[in-house]
Amino acid sequence: MNTVGSFDFKRRIGGVVLGLIAVSVRMIAWMFSLISSVLEKRTVVIFEPFGMGDIISLDPLVKVLIKNNIKTLVVAKERWNQLLPPSGEMSWVDCELPWTSYDSDLKYTSSSYFNRKFITSLFRIRRICKGGIGIDPRGDIRSVILLYLFGCYPVFSIDHYLGDFSRMITGAVTEKVKYDDLLRRWEINLRFLPFIDIKEVNVAPPCLIHLTSCDSEKNRSKIGLIPIAPWKGRLWQNSKWKEVVSKLASSGIQSVGLCGPGQTCEVRTALGDDIVVREAKSITDWAEMLSDICVVVSLDSGPMHLADALGIPVVGLFGPGKLPLWAPSGKLSVVIHHQDKVESVPCHQVDESVEFGLKAMDLISVEEIIDAVLGIDTETACESGKSCMCMDNNSARKSKGVVI
Repeated sequence: MNTVGSFDFKRRIGGVVLGLIAVSVRMIAWMFSLISSVLEKRTVVIFEPFGMGDIISLDPLVKVLIKNNIKTLVVAKERWNQLLPPSGEMSWVDCELPWTSYDSDLKYTSSSYFNRKFITSLFRIRRICKGGIGIDPRGDIRSVILLYLFGCYPVFSIDHYLGDFSRMITGAVTEKVKYDDLLRRWEINLRFLPFIDIKEVNVAPPCLIHLTSCDSEKNRSKIGLIPIAPWKGRLWQNSKWKEVVSKLASSGIQSVGLCGPGQTCEVRTALGDDIVVREAKSITDWAEMLSDICVVVSLDSGPMHLADALGIPVVGLFGPGKLPLWAPSGKLSVVIHHQDKVESVPCHQVDESVEFGLKAMDLISVEEIIDAVLGIDTETACESGKSCMCMDNNSARKSKGVVI
């Protein structure tokens, strides 16, 4: 796989050290599993400490586990706990980790890990998760170590680290699940099911029907623009965003800026001072804002994945993000990228790679976006989003999906 901005020598040495630690921790966890008590029923512990899109990708996996009466514990950031549908079989365990930051100083500082807050959190989670089957959907050796420390055994992980696409040291460290370049993130997550004795499932893409209702009427001439992304290397030029707003307006299409808490000024800088901007303070706010939007033009971000999971057609702008791993699943969605060119191959998304990411994004033209938006049948798009919102749980499970 062609990537740039991969781990430097120092980080790779760190990965080897962590691998050796993981082997030791696994042996200790195995011995404790022989003598310690387990949870009252078969329990799966899914550890996903990163972003909104990562949690949304777990939706099909969690639904299958619940359908098979498997108790599921999702260990993740508290702010995302509304994303997965409430269920008596699923519990949310709050967890904040320093390595999920895009700030390298915070991400790789040892003092962020060896402190009372981190250790106290570790013991709290262990009390809840001890005895469960651990799943690391990222191929992250750090997550594997923590799952063992949480008291999980066995632990399953994919054989590539998603952040770098390097092959993970597996076998002696964890039970491995094969990564596939041709699958989306939610499809790869389903590959854990055979290891939990769920042999074959027919599953639809993420569909977060619990976040909204079918009462809202979508505006066929309103396009949502999301120019903000969690990593600077995914941003697109402000001048190009303004040109998109202008050309859409000349076609009679109203643009609305959409953003998270405290990002209104950034959106106005990107899109222009005259545009209407709506700011979400929560997941519920995001779902409400998206409920009257017919099409979303977005950078690779959590809100893009949320729009996709609500059945809203997405025009996704991809530079350094791996495809089809992070591509939207909607039938009407369009992915704009130039990853056939060497300037736009996927890269490890850290501070050192920002310049490369920006060069990849700059290959995307305004005309490509306008053509994509005008090429979407807005009447079909609005009905598509509404049908997802009105779908009940049973019909969602029966919809056409992926057979594993």
